[in-house]
Amino acid sequence: LSTIYIVFKSHKGVITMKEQMAYFTDVYCGWCYGFHHDLLTFLKDHPEIELSVIPSGLFAGSRVKPIGEFTQIPSINQSIQEIYQVDLSGQNRLFQEGAYRMNSDHPSAILALIKHHTKGSAVLKALGLMQEAFFKDGKPLDQIATYLPIIQNIGLADQIGKDDLAGALENPELAYEEYRKARALGVESYPTLAIAHNGSWYKLKGQDMKALQDNYHKIINLPLKSFGCIGC
Repeated sequence: LSTIYIVFKSHKGVITMKEQMAYFTDVYCGWCYGFHHDLLTFLKDHPEIELSVIPSGLFAGSRVKPIGEFTQIPSINQSIQEIYQVDLSGQNRLFQEGAYRMNSDHPSAILALIKHHTKGSAVLKALGLMQEAFFKDGKPLDQIATYLPIIQNIGLADQIGKDDLAGALENPELAYEEYRKARALGVESYPTLAIAHNGSWYKLKGQDMKALQDNYHKIINLPLKSFGCIGC
């Protein structure tokens, strides 16, 4: 199973409005794609949380290579499909063809561009639409055409045009700014959630929605003042 980490800061076990949550993810992360629906459910149950999506560069640098070289993809996708019941047929087709190169810089830069114009649920919606375009439909995430309907869907067609998308795809520095945020907290696996809450950090693990909810409530009701790990 995938491991979901949540880092919390606590303040006498009481949640205040609004709690700042960072979601460290990658558009090409299959576990993140599977987890997306659970995250939406979790956030619906917790309106006190304000989310920031941070793409983190799972396939960047030396890890950018033809998808066919990642021979573990079929077995991983089978596990993801069994747990989350998501459609991975598009990526599976690209794997069989073998040539497509997953480069996180491209979708990460587009997300960074979107974050310059909006935040919160709109960015999370854009993330989900990108992942669906790739994993379900097998669309390339290095092409402007893939992003045009997504920009339209989230209501930014008047703010982000083709030239803006082209500029983001050609400028990896936009993505690198996001990656540095993940590295600063030592985030190296995805999906990872982090909540800042007045002074103390807590690390939580949950492998399903019930564990996620249960451990979240344990955290916010414990007056812990130092580093702790709930659900480890």
